[in-house]
Amino acid sequence: MTFDIDAVRQHFPGLERQDRILTDNTGGSQTLGRVMRRITHYLTDCDVQLGASYQTSVEAARLQAQGASE
Repeated sequence: MTFDIDAVRQHFPGLERQDRILTDNTGGSQTLGRVMRRITHYLTDCDVQLGASYQTSVEAARLQAQGASE
């Protein structure tokens, strides 16, 4: 079985730059691009109090529940 490291790296925006070396310790990690996009979407479009009846709050609760179940 082969492991395509370049294909994996494409999912981590922090690894795109070639002008630096990341020397995190064993507890360090890079964040997946899809996680960054979802967090950005939530904070940009749905960062409201949960539990209210207005649409943005309902959407925020749905996204939070979806994230918790994944």
